[in-house]
Amino acid sequence: MKSLLVVFVSIAFTAFGQFDVNTYLSKSSNDIEIQALNAQWDYIGETDFKSPFFREYEFRARARGFESGFDDFRFRFSPLNPYERKANKQYASVLDNQMESQSLVEYASVLEKRYKLLIKHIYFSEIIELKQASAVYYKKLLDSKAKQGISRDLIAIDRKLLTLELNNDEFTTEILRVENLIRSGYDFGGNISWENFSLVTIESIEEQLQLNQQENVNTNYLVQNEINKMLLAESNYEINRQESFSNIGYIQAEYRPYRGETAAETLGMQIAFQLPIVNPDRPDLERRKLRLLKDHSDIKAMEEEVKLDYFNFNNKLESGIKQYKRIQDKLSTLNKLDRIGLTDVETMIVLKEYKDDLNELSFELYAQILSNYIRVLQTNSRLSAAPYRNYLSETGDSFEIN
Repeated sequence: MKSLLVVFVSIAFTAFGQFDVNTYLSKSSNDIEIQALNAQWDYIGETDFKSPFFREYEFRARARGFESGFDDFRFRFSPLNPYERKANKQYASVLDNQMESQSLVEYASVLEKRYKLLIKHIYFSEIIELKQASAVYYKKLLDSKAKQGISRDLIAIDRKLLTLELNNDEFTTEILRVENLIRSGYDFGGNISWENFSLVTIESIEEQLQLNQQENVNTNYLVQNEINKMLLAESNYEINRQESFSNIGYIQAEYRPYRGETAAETLGMQIAFQLPIVNPDRPDLERRKLRLLKDHSDIKAMEEEVKLDYFNFNNKLESGIKQYKRIQDKLSTLNKLDRIGLTDVETMIVLKEYKDDLNELSFELYAQILSNYIRVLQTNSRLSAAPYRNYLSETGDSFEIN
């Protein structure tokens, strides 16, 4: 009974530790960029950006002589410029908006990096599988020809088999490197396998392209983030401008007992207003205003960049799909030659090499299609839009980032 329990726990642990694409994507918050973003959110949540009502309080005591003691008391308080309080309140609101848009940018960037690693792993997995299948083919061919003794055909087959094994070692090293990078963001047991994963088809990608045309560039999350950066800079400029006039004056209460005994004789008051004739912070404010003009140009530059990126990646995607389909048609034609029953070894090797080259090219094109597909979705604000979807999956599984 005890041994059965151990086996059950072992199986359950193995199943729990298996690699899952949705879980890997949902662990994006583990990345350094997101952790830094969360730290900023925590700080903002704990910080009050409101200004105090009064800029300063001051108490003075004066003695007319060393022997008489203090006989002149004054209490002064300076109210803060109310427009500075208003500017700080607006800054908090603008900062929230900018952090929201920055979150979309960071999450889209992190998700894209994770998608790229997954796509690389898919590509290397397919290449390794092809190399292994080809090695099996050549081993069978080698065994059948070895019975006939040493010949040119036997040497050609053995040479091809060795080349395949060496290439397979190189790709195995690469896939282990990629797998290690994936594991750094998501710890799991075992290896990554795509055998039971339903990868998105070319037809589904084409359908998504038709459904998700380019959005209005003004609503794009990258453009909105630049706009929010500019608004935050403008809000910060307004705070600095109002802080330059923070000292608007003071109110002072006075108590001088040596002047008499009644309140009218001993109590006094002063009110002062500062005249904003000279502003010593003006040079710095002018420099800040100059930088704001650059922020406006950054928005226009981002709008053009978004348009250009969408156009380029969309065109690359459409071109890649056309090439992929042509190669699949050619492979379908070549596969029919296998049914003829070729006996000439040289012809068999040339045909096999041709098919392997086309398969490798189709794997490479499929990986490029997936990469461009992800970039189109990212540029079109889809990658970081809730609810999050696994765009590598044919079923479009949804996941939560945690």
